[in-house]
Amino acid sequence: MFFLALFTSGVMLWWAMAAAVPIVLHLLSRRHRRTLKFAAVQFVLAAYQKSHRRFRFWQWLLLLLRVIAVLLLATALADPIINATASPDAQRRSRLWIFVVDSSMSMKTQEGQASRFSQALDRAATICADAANGDGFLVIQAATQPQWVIDSIALDPVAVRSTLKTLKPSDSTTSVARVVETVAQRIASIRRKALWTQPIHVVIFSDMQASSWRNVSSETSFPPEVSFQVVELGDASTANHYVRSLAIDPSLFVAGQPITLRTELKFDNTRKSDERLVQLQIDGVTVQSRRIEVDASGQGNADWDVSLAEGEHVVAVRLDDDALNADNVRRAVVNIRDRRRVACVAVDAAHLRFVTTALRSGTSGSMDVEEIVTTRLTSVQMETFDP
Repeated sequence: MFFLALFTSGVMLWWAMAAAVPIVLHLLSRRHRRTLKFAAVQFVLAAYQKSHRRFRFWQWLLLLLRVIAVLLLATALADPIINATASPDAQRRSRLWIFVVDSSMSMKTQEGQASRFSQALDRAATICADAANGDGFLVIQAATQPQWVIDSIALDPVAVRSTLKTLKPSDSTTSVARVVETVAQRIASIRRKALWTQPIHVVIFSDMQASSWRNVSSETSFPPEVSFQVVELGDASTANHYVRSLAIDPSLFVAGQPITLRTELKFDNTRKSDERLVQLQIDGVTVQSRRIEVDASGQGNADWDVSLAEGEHVVAVRLDDDALNADNVRRAVVNIRDRRRVACVAVDAAHLRFVTTALRSGTSGSMDVEEIVTTRLTSVQMETFDP
């Protein structure tokens, strides 16, 4: 290695000496003359000296260009390695980044000053900022129905970051299998159309579902040059409680009659407590509040009996705030009618009177009972009666 360096230095020294050849030739080409003064040519000599100074300037400039040409030739023959100190990113091949941003309800969970969804967007923006020149980007928002946000390859990372800022989480769940299949189809289309021939890197931003994403990805057919990375967001120990279900019985609501609401509650990662506060709201107004017992598994139930006036009402069961408020409430819309319309059918009209009288008196006028003899059934529209 030492002798190779010594040889290279010697070659460079010879070429440096060659750069002096134009200077030597220039000096040797100068002619020595004797000067004889004639009074008659005094003005001619003055004009000659003036033009000669300008000519000498161009000679020196030509000499400089000749020297530079020799030096550049010597540098080229030395074959310097210009990119020896370049960054690793400048030497790697361009890649296509496919960002999969999970936008399911759980990504709304607040941890500190930011939600998991905003953390995902920040991580994606950081990758854009650190990307190498020539990298491309695609962005898909993962939900029940995956949606491409950037569906054609974008080469401007600044524009991609601006687009990421516009994304919002949803209240749906995410179908991991459907999202991965959608990404696989897009990659296959890109390869088939030769839109991108270099490596592809898929980055999935999700909360605590890394194993699910990896399992589905491993079962899906992808080209060998496609790599995957799951950026897992969120803390699994973050406390969360939610209203799992809200059921209303009966299915037909009549003004003045009691309605039973059955709610099932779930408490995850919460500190053990005997009771939890839950509220019943009618049309946005809290009408009842109670504390319910929570078992060791974090399950709880609450039943409510209410009577509502005629008209349409919004019934809601709400828990107190936590890290994810989106699942702390369940709502249902109920339509309360003034009375129930029923048909009383019998063969004998006399028998009908006794039954209809009993129904009307026993329901305090909440039933509109119509007597129908079997001979009239073919002419009666039975769908007009309540079940």
